[in-house]
Amino acid sequence: MADPGTEITEQEVAQFRQTIVAQLDGLSRAIAPGERRDFIFDLTPVARRLSGIRSRIQREIDREIDLRIREGTAREEDRQQLEIEILTERIDRGDIPPMPELTLRYKVQAGSNDPTAIYRFYFLLNGFPYPEPMGDQLRPVSAALNQFQTLSFPSFFVPDSGILELSIISERSNPRVSVFQPGDLQILFPAGGYELNFVRVIAVLWIKLGFIAAVGVLTGSFLAFPVACLVTLAIMFMAESAGFLRESLEYYHVDDHEGNIKPFNVLGRAISLPISWIFATYSDLKPIERLVDGRLLSWRSVAWGMSVILAWTAAVLLVAWAIFRKRELAIYSGN
Repeated sequence: MADPGTEITEQEVAQFRQTIVAQLDGLSRAIAPGERRDFIFDLTPVARRLSGIRSRIQREIDREIDLRIREGTAREEDRQQLEIEILTERIDRGDIPPMPELTLRYKVQAGSNDPTAIYRFYFLLNGFPYPEPMGDQLRPVSAALNQFQTLSFPSFFVPDSGILELSIISERSNPRVSVFQPGDLQILFPAGGYELNFVRVIAVLWIKLGFIAAVGVLTGSFLAFPVACLVTLAIMFMAESAGFLRESLEYYHVDDHEGNIKPFNVLGRAISLPISWIFATYSDLKPIERLVDGRLLSWRSVAWGMSVILAWTAAVLLVAWAIFRKRELAIYSGN
């Protein structure tokens, strides 16, 4: 029983509730050996794109069948058989490109994440085992711990509704409970080529460098050269680490377990919060990370990020220009 003299604060109640929710969420993502867990993915945009591809192919096949019927080389009664024949012919000739594949990107965690341990799982996509079973036996997929791995699968598993149910079965031989943390299960869909993505990444990097250069011009307008360099480097470090700061602040508390406020933690949080908020757009772009991981850096993200950073750059340069206008320049008056 609780001590009658001990008062529980609202903050402690909120933390307790948050802990319970986190534990329940962890249990929903944990898979004991021999058990199964289902995960639902909403792939409506993918389904719409696939539906468009299928519709285009179907229209082309229908036009060819109608042409054959008008020419008298085929009958309307044989339309279904003709569809299969024409589709097979076009695939053999390479006229119809293969349907794009989807990629399951996953990371398994268990216990202390022993790097030498190999766990085995069975995957089912909307109830169908994948990879294809060997006879009556499901084919397991081996996975190392705490490392992202990929598994490609055909897009025909995605129904027209766009809802994909991924079922994961942990093999009984796995020694520990397996856990998939939020973000450890992702389904990727091809959305473009490498070349354009590379161009977008380079453009974002140049804009970022332009902003840092503008900061250097501003600091150089009223500070000595060494100090201006240090301030510019400090601002660049703050901008690049804003994303890490934002994630760290979620676990950075200003009080201890007894509810006592820590002044140093309060000061650190007061400094970090504005930095993570101001440079959120700068850090969220992450062009290098997206390029290395093969993730799309969309034109929309580029346009938004570039507009914000260009606005910052223009504002910084305007301030530098205003400072330069008020500076007194030395005039040599000698012979």
